[in-house]
Amino acid sequence: MNKKCAECGDSFSCDNDITCWCADFPKLSKNEIDDRDCLCKTCLLIKYRKKILDV
Repeated sequence: MNKKCAECGDSFSCDNDITCWCADFPKLSKNEIDDRDCLCKTCLLIKYRKKILDV
């Protein structure tokens, strides 16, 4: 399924189930990410980087 990133607007592919590429990532809290929709890999990795570095 093609989706648009809720953060940057880029298009990306989502399998929309447990086999999607993002299923291997730990879940972020509602404080770190909202539930508008999926994020592309780049934007999701930026969120994790901010969480890890506490920026």
